[in-house]
Amino acid sequence: MGRADVEDSEQDPDPYVARARNGLYRGAIVEAEFDEGEDVEVLRYNAHHYVVSDTFDADSPAPIAFEYTRDAVSNVSTGMQLSCVGPSGRMTHMVDLGSAPDARPKQASLIRQYCLPPK
Repeated sequence: MGRADVEDSEQDPDPYVARARNGLYRGAIVEAEFDEGEDVEVLRYNAHHYVVSDTFDADSPAPIAFEYTRDAVSNVSTGMQLSCVGPSGRMTHMVDLGSAPDARPKQASLIRQYCLPPK
C-alpha cells in the first residue's frame, strides 16, 4: 500500500491534512483510500481499472457503499446497489446513477434519500 500525506502549513493552527493510500496488485492500483480527517472514502477497481465500489465513511460503523455490476467484456455499468444504514436498519437498494460524467451529486441525493446521516 503506497501512501502520501499532504499538509497545508506547519505554522497554521488548523492546517488542511489529507492522506491518500493506494493498494497495489501486480503493479496496478486496485484500491484507493482518501482521508481528509472527517471520513474515509475507499474506491475499489477491477483488473481493467474501472470502479467497482465506492464507499463513504468507510472507517465508521455505518459505511455507505455503492457497488457497481459491470459487463465482463465492455466494463459498462449494468447495475448498481447502495448499501447503508437506513431508518429501519441496514439496507441494500438497487439504484440508478444515470449517465452524468460526475456521479457525486446523484450519490449525495441517494444517500440523503435512503441513509441515516453520519454521526
